[in-house]
Amino acid sequence: MKLLCTFALIVVPLFCLQSQSEKSLINQKSAGILVEYGAPYYSLPEGQRYYVVLTGATFSFPLFRAKKLFNMSVDLFPHYGFVWVDDDPSNYEFGLNIRLGFNLAVSPNDLFSFKLASGPHRISAETEKQATGFLLSDYYLITYDRRLFIGKQAFALELEFGYRHMSNAGFKEPNRSISNFIFGLGFSALF
Repeated sequence: MKLLCTFALIVVPLFCLQSQSEKSLINQKSAGILVEYGAPYYSLPEGQRYYVVLTGATFSFPLFRAKKLFNMSVDLFPHYGFVWVDDDPSNYEFGLNIRLGFNLAVSPNDLFSFKLASGPHRISAETEKQATGFLLSDYYLITYDRRLFIGKQAFALELEFGYRHMSNAGFKEPNRSISNFIFGLGFSALF
């Protein structure tokens, strides 16, 4: 319930902002920043949980110009993550995710997307479930973007929720995988 109330307090005021352009958000390219929090829903065998905060750049490109309400896009998300496992703050992960977005414009300023993503990562923490080193990180995300203007420059605020699964595809043992829920907040310039 707390999460739903927090989401409402962030999203509802955004609907009060007025658009200064008739060009739809769905057709615009963007570049910005994204911060994601990985919330574990189970403990690792060691009794710890795998918490991560990922911070990185985002670059989004529509695959085709939408004439109506739907298009697809490709997003790049190179990032670095701070990992808390075994109470060791020196653990990290970094990588690049390539995201395929299926986008639906509900207005010229509002966009809902379902995104599938995958990409190579490197992780420094080793647990009983996952070896250190190379990983593939797969995402399933639902995102909401709201366009707003500061002066004449258009920006987008993005909220995301999803599921992330990490494993190394059997290259090294252990490889029982780590999964977590993802909550993200992004801010991008549109062009």
